[in-house]
Amino acid sequence: MSQDMQDQDQTNQVAVPDETSSVATVDPLAEFGITIPSTSPVMPAERTLEIAGAVSFTIDVARIDRAEKFYHELFQMDVICRAWRHDDGSWEVTTEDVDWPRLLINGYYPELVVLQRPGWTIVLHGMGRGQVLKAPKIGDALVPVSPETLRKLRAKILIKSYTVVQDEPESFAFRDPFAVVWTLVPDESLSGSN
Repeated sequence: MSQDMQDQDQTNQVAVPDETSSVATVDPLAEFGITIPSTSPVMPAERTLEIAGAVSFTIDVARIDRAEKFYHELFQMDVICRAWRHDDGSWEVTTEDVDWPRLLINGYYPELVVLQRPGWTIVLHGMGRGQVLKAPKIGDALVPVSPETLRKLRAKILIKSYTVVQDEPESFAFRDPFAVVWTLVPDESLSGSN
């Protein structure tokens, strides 16, 4: 098997439009062997955006605190839990809030952060700032949103100067700071679905 074919076999799939509002069926936590505690979430998100689809993937990041903040704020995802890896390979999962600046200074901070919203699960895997990160091989995320949500997200993205890939009335695509390309498509049926 060629290296290209092996790489393709190891890719994660991202957003697949889905009519259901259940949590993503693929469990990205399975590769880490942890489960979500019943006491979650750590930080619930305010839900003002009308977003559908199904998103389920793990992404390696250099600054896990920044990635957590980005997805929590932009897509209004709950921070469900965080986890540290022990020397023996086991995980310590917590739903307690953390003091990111203090932990980053000490060099002992969560290696995993789990974020969710209905139909979505994103697991952030902190690799540390000293690691060379490759662009994730998770494909593009096609996300149905209400027209009002599209306007709100488009404005935020343009203000933050993220790379715009496509800006058309029927779709708006951008690359987030963690190299994931999100394509937002308006869906009138989502209006008022909050």
